[in-house]
This record gives sequence, C-alpha cells and structure tokens, in this order.
Amino acid sequence: RVPGRHWVRGLERNWCFQKMAMVGCPEMHIDPNKNRWRFIVDTAYYGGMMDKAAEDMFRLIFLYPFYAFSFYLLWGRLKENDKDNFLAKWRKDE
Repeated sequence: RVPGRHWVRGLERNWCFQKMAMVGCPEMHIDPNKNRWRFIVDTAYYGGMMDKAAEDMFRLIFLYPFYAFSFYLLWGRLKENDKDNFLAKWRKDE
C-alpha cells in the first residue's frame, strides 16, 4: 500500500472534529418521536453511583456556599472601592 494514495480521505476523517466528538452517538432523526430517547438519558448514571452522588453534591450542596462566597467577594470589592457610598453627595445631613 502507498501511504498517500487516499490523502483526501485521511484529511476528511482526521480534520472533522464533529465526527470525532460524536463517535458512537446516534444521529438526530427527522422524526421527533424517534428522538425522545435523548431526553430520557441521564449521563451521570454511566459513571456509576459516585458520579451521580458527586453531581448531586455539586448541584444541591456546593451551589449555595459558592453563591454566598461570590456575593461576599462582590460586597467586599464594593466596600473597598467605596461604591456603596455613591449616594453620599445627594444625602442631606440634618
């Protein structure tokens, strides 16, 4: 065999990222009833019980401390840059 005999075929197979990323995944069908299986598939079960537990932990438990810490950082930056006091020039001191 000659390595460069079908060079266009090699480029087509190796340069198409969508083909490489979707290996083993069935194509979308034009009939929507045949695509219902996509909404039923839960990909976390492919990884086993610990994968599902980690997904639930990040989604249900770690989400709230993440938001709290994010708001704390935002509030800290606002206080540090004195942005919380932007109405001071219109405040009437009585």
